[in-house]
Parts: sequence; structure tokens; C-alpha cells
Amino acid sequence: MFESFFSAGIIQMPHARRIFKESGLLSESIAGCSTRRGDMIDLYLSSSRFSTTTWKLEAVAQARKLSQEAGDPYLCMLVASRESSLLRMKGEILKSDEVLQDVMSRYIRHDGILMMPFGDLRCNAQAGKLIQSRAENLIFENDLEEAQRELDGWRPIHEASPSSMEKIVQVSINLTLGRLTKIQGHFERALSQLTPTFERIEAEDIDAGGWRRVLLASIGEIYCELGRPADAQRILNSEFDCMKLTKSQNMSSGLRLQLVLAESYFRDGSYDWSREVADTVRRVLERSREQNSISRRFHLRTWTIMARIAHMRDHWDEALEYWKESLKILDLMHDVSGPSAAIVNFSIAHVLHKQGHVDESAEKEASARECLKSETARRYHFTGFDSYWRDTIISEFSQWTDPSPKVTPPIDELEALKI
Repeated sequence: MFESFFSAGIIQMPHARRIFKESGLLSESIAGCSTRRGDMIDLYLSSSRFSTTTWKLEAVAQARKLSQEAGDPYLCMLVASRESSLLRMKGEILKSDEVLQDVMSRYIRHDGILMMPFGDLRCNAQAGKLIQSRAENLIFENDLEEAQRELDGWRPIHEASPSSMEKIVQVSINLTLGRLTKIQGHFERALSQLTPTFERIEAEDIDAGGWRRVLLASIGEIYCELGRPADAQRILNSEFDCMKLTKSQNMSSGLRLQLVLAESYFRDGSYDWSREVADTVRRVLERSREQNSISRRFHLRTWTIMARIAHMRDHWDEALEYWKESLKILDLMHDVSGPSAAIVNFSIAHVLHKQGHVDESAEKEASARECLKSETARRYHFTGFDSYWRDTIISEFSQWTDPSPKVTPPIDELEALKI
């Protein structure tokens, strides 16, 4: 029922629910058998990848109860890792951190100092997952330096010959380290970090599950940032074809991969393809019964891709509609006063100016500049949007308002994005 077997997991859910119901009648026998308890925890956590958020949290709560009864460090860390991820998906970063800090203080920290490596191979791998999850929370809060320190603290017990579980953790940690580098705008260095990790997965046939697809998408994003959209399409299209065969393209990793494809098509000027892919993802997201922080970020990316396409085509009414939809998503994300809101407001101001609404345009530009004041260091979370689109749209206002000689934006490929 794991992510690699998405379609099979959906089919198995009714059977899993029946097992859970029957297990309630046999609770004493399960409580007295550590193997059965471990199996039930594993089943609960696997099933928490499917159905509604309510079910996911209920499944994790049941798994937590069993792990606490067992008192097994590995099982407790296993449950905490999944629970923290679910809470982060809901946008509840503080609660996610509380779960992590609680179990980490009991098992892998002493007086606040990380005690690594762990003595047991399984526990050491699981400790690495907790550290990686903690780093994800820190990235969400834009504390990249602390995230780096957390990730640098983990290592396999036998570094020359890590266990299979530790290899998977190495993949996830290396991926997160590469993302940190990319978010800071060091794209070439990020590519040099992520490419060897992917090559290692392929060469050693590491069963990295969903991490493999996230890694592919991350490499594709960097190719887009470097002006190499054809390379992004080369590595992503074959994987997307495989996902369609297994009907797993609408999983989180599949939607992200499609968004990177849409960005690559935008990057090379294939606007029809880009819009088609982005709109397909948008429709999938809007059919979903529930929204979380990940789906909202995806939703924002769909609207900003479609808005940029309309913008580039001078379809001003359509562009304005899509940029306003982007602002609505930012409002749901409680992010209406940061750099992302600034870029959207600059874009709206540009559209209004093109439509002849000069006063409204000036108001939006002022709002955009106010949003940028909160920025302490430039970050590149949303591929294309935070980099070449931001440079292009802001440079337009500089040309209107600054009579001094103009400086060429830092990315050479912006020639393709002249507005």
C-alpha cells in the first residue's frame, strides 16, 4: 500500500479497514504479541497515505497508541515521522515540530545535542528521517541555516557500507540539501549535488520510492532555472509516461512532476503545451475534496504559470483574472505580504498599466514594493516565478520610472521573456 503502489493501495483500503475493525475485537491478543503490534502499526501508517485527512490522522493516532504501548524506540520514531509529515501538510508547522522534538528528545538528543549515529541500524535510519522532517519544517519557516545544521548532523553507522534503509535516508537528506542550495539561488551547485544522488539510485538500484520522483522533479526545476528546458523534458517525460501506465500521475509526486514539465514548456516558449499541462493539474486539484499546504502550493503554481502565459501573449483580461486567482491562493496560504505577493502585485500592476488603468496600476505597484520590504534575503522557492519572471516584471517598472542606464537582468535567457 506504499506510494510506489498507489493504485493497488486504493483497491486495498476496504480490506485494510476490515482488518482494523477485526483487530479491535482482538486487541488483547495484539497487545501481547510484539510482531502483531508492529504489523498493525505498519498497516496503519501505510493506510495513512490514502483517503481523507481525517482518516489519515485517525490512522496515525491508532499507530501512535500502539507504539506507546510497545515502548519500542524504532516504532515510536516511525510513527512520529509520519505524524509530523501529515501535520506539515496541514500547515501546522508548530505541532509538527512538537511531535518531532518530543521523540527526538527521548531517543536521539542528549541535553540538546544530537547523539549520532544511533546504535541500531533501523533506529539510525529512522532517526535520519526525523532529522530530515525537522529540516523540512525549518525550510518552511525560511530558517535555511538551521536546516543545514540539522541535516549535516546525521550519518550512517558504517559510512562505507550503509544499510539499505540508511541509503534511502541518504537520498532524502541529499535531496533536501540540494533543495536548500537551489532555494538560495545557487543552481549549478544544486545540480552538482542532486545529479550524483540520482545516478547512485540508478546504479545501485536503491528502492527510493517517491523520493526518486521528487529528485527527478527537483533536477528538472534546476534545468529550467539554468535555461535548459529540453534537458528537463528529457528526464521527466519518460517518468511521466510510466506514471500514466500505473495511474499514479495524480499523486503528489506526479502532480509536482507535471508542474515542472509545464514550467519547462513555458521556458522554451511552448505556451500551448505549458497551459494544457498546468490546467490539467489545476482541474485535478480542484476536484480534490480536501486542501493542504502542498496542494495549495501546487495550485498557486498552476495559476502563476497560466497567468504568465496569458501575460506573454498580451491577453490582458485573462492574465488579470489568473493573477487575481493567484492572490486568492496566497491569501489561503496566509502569505499576502511577502515576496510572492510582491511578484503577483507587480504583475497585476503591469497588466493594469497596459489596460490604461494608470492610477490602479500605481496603487498595485506601491503594494508590491511594500511587500518586498519584508524580504531579508532573496529566495527561489517557486521555479521560474521567483527568478526570471520576477527579474523581468520588476525591470519593466524600472524602465518606466528610472531614467538612469538600465542593467541587464542576471539571467541571460530573459531575452525569451521580453514583455
